[in-house]
Amino acid sequence: QETDSVVLTLCNYQILQRICKDELAPVFNDAGLFYATPGMRNYPIEYLNAIVNAELKKVNDRLDKIWWLSEAGNVALDADLRVCDGFLYKIANDGTVIDVATPIALTSANVKGELTRLYELIPGEVMEKHAMDNDLYIAVSPVTLQKIRVAMANDSYSTAPAFTNVSITTLNGVYNTIAYLGIPIIATAGLKRASGTDNLMVATFTSNLRVGTDSESDFNTIEAMDIEQYGHGRNVQLTGGFRSGVEIIFGKYIVAYGV
Repeated sequence: QETDSVVLTLCNYQILQRICKDELAPVFNDAGLFYATPGMRNYPIEYLNAIVNAELKKVNDRLDKIWWLSEAGNVALDADLRVCDGFLYKIANDGTVIDVATPIALTSANVKGELTRLYELIPGEVMEKHAMDNDLYIAVSPVTLQKIRVAMANDSYSTAPAFTNVSITTLNGVYNTIAYLGIPIIATAGLKRASGTDNLMVATFTSNLRVGTDSESDFNTIEAMDIEQYGHGRNVQLTGGFRSGVEIIFGKYIVAYGV
């Protein structure tokens, strides 16, 4: 289950956004800064940094969708989702991926049973190694996770509950979630299609889905500039760019539901 190297196709993304100063009060309040007066021009650096930090959070949320939902050349998608191919496209087009037969619309009443069907298809060698290493997970949409929470409340009356609360450590800190039979369930915005379909689930281990960039600093290159002084209205402009791509390593170790 190990590989020495992974070749990823990296695509270019650019960030260009204008934000009206009148919308920035919450950003400054969260950063502990005194709100700039309405007529203030040429924001000090600490104000611009607060804007960049707030925007980075939005970029991270969007990256989930870029990494999962992208499909190169699909004109039905937003521009930033048709640059590269994402995880869902690659999973759907990999003949070795294990698909759960006849997926259905998930509800709080049936999601436990559908999780069981997905769980039973996880290869034994994956369960043996990665469940013990605590890096096996099930990815779902935020809406599906809410349905699972309702199912968990009903399941708590069982003599042998299938769901438990767990905390896992990620690059962004501690993530509190639910585990199904010991496997953490991770919510990602990338598992809700633009069409609104969110009956998608993917089970695999952490290192089997790879994200790459061309430098560690790619996602920290957003700059903010107060452009009111240049006659562009009461706006701050954000610019930046990065390169990114994704790849699946072993399709045969992925179980997909509805993909």
